[in-house]
Amino acid sequence: MKQYGTSITMLYTLVKTLSYKGHDVEAFLKEHGLHSSLLKQPEARITAKQHMELMSAAALLLKDEFFGLQQGNRMEMADLGAVGYVMMHSGTLGDALASYQRYHIVACSGYEIVLEESGEDVTLRLSLDGLHGLVSRHCTEDMISSLVHMMYRLCGVPILLQKVSFTHSRPESGELTPYKEVLGVVPEFGAPVNAIRFSRSTLACPVMYANVQLASWFERQAEDVIRGLTEGERFTGEVMRWLIDQMRFRLPNLKLAAAAFHMGVRTFQGKLQLENTTFTQVLASVRKELALRYLGKEGYSITDIAYLLHFSEESAFHHAFKHWTGKTPGQYRAS
Repeated sequence: MKQYGTSITMLYTLVKTLSYKGHDVEAFLKEHGLHSSLLKQPEARITAKQHMELMSAAALLLKDEFFGLQQGNRMEMADLGAVGYVMMHSGTLGDALASYQRYHIVACSGYEIVLEESGEDVTLRLSLDGLHGLVSRHCTEDMISSLVHMMYRLCGVPILLQKVSFTHSRPESGELTPYKEVLGVVPEFGAPVNAIRFSRSTLACPVMYANVQLASWFERQAEDVIRGLTEGERFTGEVMRWLIDQMRFRLPNLKLAAAAFHMGVRTFQGKLQLENTTFTQVLASVRKELALRYLGKEGYSITDIAYLLHFSEESAFHHAFKHWTGKTPGQYRAS
């Protein structure tokens, strides 16, 4: 089982709330086994247990029954780190949500986001099975309300929800007004799933922050990498070009690659063998060269690069990079 983890950036909203309310943030974190210096390390991560404890403790400290709900509503796109920036440069809300599906693990792992289209409606469902019961009501409501808030921030127009559902029970006080204020609707409690439902047409909403020039810059960088990789072997070059394109969205496997070139797996492997290489070697070369490029550019943290190259964990990227170069990513960048 993969270890659940949360980027330290996901605590920024909590910290801002406590600070605004006049509480000693450093003492609060220390009480729960964390040092405030972690907040200055965007690559740092905390465990599931720590995250849940901090959420519950903050809600208790503030005596706020709707702490999680309000946290999501206060979240900024930058609080999501690299994931937020990817979403901000997506063309439409549908593209941004698809990016969130792919890369949310960078900010917070252990759950899945499922987008289901049915007729004129869309349901965005949170599957929390991977968290094995660790999620509290505050965390679930934080996730849902932050999704709604992100959609609003990206499009700049109100997102009219048709329905919101939570698997947990309604608050003990019975007060439902805060939900109406934050979500626009009163949720269904004790439901089979945690989800929001809205009109399918909302997916076409253009993202205000999308930067076409920035997107073009990334395309040029990819072309530079391709030119550096494809000297000599024609078919290998074609595969590399395809891999570079696919790496923007996913980490392709051998079966997908063969299908993309309208070949069986054995035929595909044979063509690469004629050029003295294998699919595994080609994919590793592409990831290595992209890693070197990213590490040579300002503005990319090692965590950013790990997710851009589709490593499941940052530690896996460290291991692979040291195998490629004999150095860790940090040592290479420093040199």
